[in-house]
Amino acid sequence: MLKWNNKPRDMRLSEMSVQAQQYLEEYISKVVPKDRPVHVWFDVYDMEKKRL
Repeated sequence: MLKWNNKPRDMRLSEMSVQAQQYLEEYISKVVPKDRPVHVWFDVYDMEKKRL
């Protein structure tokens, strides 16, 4: 269970499907400030929830 929970949290954008990468390229540019790096998907999620 722990490994399953950690996989999406630690997943890099380059490890996602091509379709997901294409979608996220556009999504990230709309949601994430330009000065904030995105290393893993949860960076975006945490920024949306104002945790970062």
